[in-house]
Amino acid sequence: MRGIEAAALGAALALGACAGVPVVVTHDMVDRDYYRPAIVNAGARGAALPAAVAGAPLPGVDPAAALAPIHLPSRVNPRGLVLAPDAELRVVLVFNPIDEVGADTACGPLPALQAAAGAPGADEFSVQAVLCAGTRRVSTAIAHGPKPKNLNDPAYAAVVEGALDKVMPFDNFYEPVVP
Repeated sequence: MRGIEAAALGAALALGACAGVPVVVTHDMVDRDYYRPAIVNAGARGAALPAAVAGAPLPGVDPAAALAPIHLPSRVNPRGLVLAPDAELRVVLVFNPIDEVGADTACGPLPALQAAAGAPGADEFSVQAVLCAGTRRVSTAIAHGPKPKNLNDPAYAAVVEGALDKVMPFDNFYEPVVP
């Protein structure tokens, strides 16, 4: 594991540990030539970033309710998410993905994404977060953790926010060269 990846995994685990929730982030990718926190800030609608939801974190939870407890990383201006699946810049959350959603599907039509969402596991909860600019996948990450009892359970926010932390990283990707 490279230094940046190890540091990112450590940060994600620390994020979950703050809430007492073990969170593991996998399958992360960032288009480093395109991503900057400024694109997230520019895509905001007031204090919220548009989002689309595929599946449900728990049975019977509607998409707007699934977004309500979520806070975005402090490095971007929007503080939360608002349901707006047709927005040009949006976060797509695929709850309990059956498999990693590929670049060709992740930022496509929402009906195609619904088939990628699965049912919550008996003990585990997972979410794939994807930052989309139109049909371009800018970044993605899958986070796993314990299954929350409800949306107010700290495990819910810890897992989703763990994925979002990787999807919206700092933009200083490259370590300075020290002579």
